[in-house]
Amino acid sequence: MVSLIFEVNWDENESYSYRKNDLKYFRIFLSKPKYTIKVSYVGRAWVDRNDLLKKYQFQYSLYPAKFWSSFGTLDIKVVVENPSIPIHCNLGEADDIKENCYRWHFNSLPADELELNFNPPLSGLQEAFTYNGPYLFAGVFLLLCFWINVAWILKRTKTGKPTPYFSSFILPSIIVPLIAYFIFDFSFPFLDYCLGEHASKYHGYYFLMIVIVPVIWVVYWVLLHTLKLVFVNWVYPHQHSTTSDTAQSISNSTNKEQMTKNRSKPSLSSRARN
Repeated sequence: MVSLIFEVNWDENESYSYRKNDLKYFRIFLSKPKYTIKVSYVGRAWVDRNDLLKKYQFQYSLYPAKFWSSFGTLDIKVVVENPSIPIHCNLGEADDIKENCYRWHFNSLPADELELNFNPPLSGLQEAFTYNGPYLFAGVFLLLCFWINVAWILKRTKTGKPTPYFSSFILPSIIVPLIAYFIFDFSFPFLDYCLGEHASKYHGYYFLMIVIVPVIWVVYWVLLHTLKLVFVNWVYPHQHSTTSDTAQSISNSTNKEQMTKNRSKPSLSSRARN
């Protein structure tokens, strides 16, 4: 679909380009007596889809009124169907609000453009989800698994038991970040379903977050090793030394018992002499 661009010259120094589909315009020729002209049309809200939730905006250009021969007062009246939906205007707070009706009054042209912004109402759960939802889900899962992993290593270190390297360090460092990424990836369709018709469904190339998974692998593994060293050298050093001493004493006692047994057995040469 081709959208034609028009450049409107308001005077010698000011001009502006418009798309034809965005314009509502008419031409009328009047004689000198005064007339009251009422113009009405149907306009659609402009939709911002940059976030998880759609944001709606009505725009009305006041800029051409600068070039009228005169401009009196400006009265704006906005009637909304749902009073629970707050209306935000770039011209400031409304002078009068009664139920579902907002009113503004200006004695001169207040700005070049009138903007009315409103967002659909959300439940408490929907509002919680839209606040960095995918990052929140993946982050909470990652931190929870990391805490469980650290608690397991801490328990083994505290009791002096050996910590299996593969199941305690390598495997969690690979599996946990991968699952966190898949939670992040599938959170977007889940949030779109929860938000219903007001979901933006435009999330960009979020799947490219897979490129940072190897970085999380390394960071996860390094943090586990760092905490392991902290536990062994500073938090529970006596447990590690006690375990080492116990293992050494067991080894020494085993060696002594073996030497005693060897001494108690007669050698073949002594038997032959007898």
